[in-house]
Amino acid sequence: MRRDTTVNAQSPGTLFSTIYSASSRLISPEDVKEIVVTGWQEAELTAHDDVKEPHRLYHLGVSLQTCFGSSKRVEDIDEAVELCRKAVDLTGNDNPNKPMYLNLLGEVLQDRFRHFGVLEDIEDAVVSCRMA
Repeated sequence: MRRDTTVNAQSPGTLFSTIYSASSRLISPEDVKEIVVTGWQEAELTAHDDVKEPHRLYHLGVSLQTCFGSSKRVEDIDEAVELCRKAVDLTGNDNPNKPMYLNLLGEVLQDRFRHFGVLEDIEDAVVSCRMA
C-alpha cells in the first residue's frame, strides 16, 4: 500500500521526520525510496535562507546513504556527498549540529571510497572527521 508523500508547504519536515522515524526501526527498500522522495520534496519547498535547510539536507543525505547501501547506485552516493557538503557549507561553525554534519560527510565519503576506491574520497573523509 503506497502512502501519500505529498508535502505541505506549511509544515515541511513533519512527514519526512515521521516516515524516517517509523521506518528506521524496520526499514525496507520501499521505505527508503519513499523517504528519499519525501526528502527531495521538502528540500524543494525549503527556502534557501531557511535555517532548517542544512538539517533537511542532512536527513536527505542519510536517506541516500541508506539507499546506496542496498542499491549500490553511484547516483545515490554522489547525491549524498553533494547534499552533505552543502549542509556543512551552510552551517556556521558555532552551530551545535555542525559536527554531526561533518561526521556524516566523512561516513558518506568513506562509503564511496570503499565501493569505488577514489583516494580523494578517503582523504576528504579524514579531514571531515577531524573537523567534526
